[in-house]
Amino acid sequence: MTQDPKTATSQAGNVVPIHGQAPNPETAAPELPPFGALIRIGKVCEITTLSRAQIYKLARLGQFPKPIKLSENTSVWDSSDVYQFIEARKQAALGGAV
Repeated sequence: MTQDPKTATSQAGNVVPIHGQAPNPETAAPELPPFGALIRIGKVCEITTLSRAQIYKLARLGQFPKPIKLSENTSVWDSSDVYQFIEARKQAALGGAV
């Protein structure tokens, strides 16, 4: 059985299209900051895959950790708070199951 190189089979056996190039298994994933590290907005966006605007909107609504102001032009987040946000979202998506 040959498979079209532009499709892949999911774990459920469904054929799904592949967009772009397949990831290189020899390339390591970007390193995540350790718990408790202070991270800037670019890294928060990278970790959460949310846009800057969405992060600030969710923070304003109390649905995302608020930034820590280091100076007038510098805001950072505690990476532990960001990881907890992601974990809470994962749990909610799974219906609270572990």
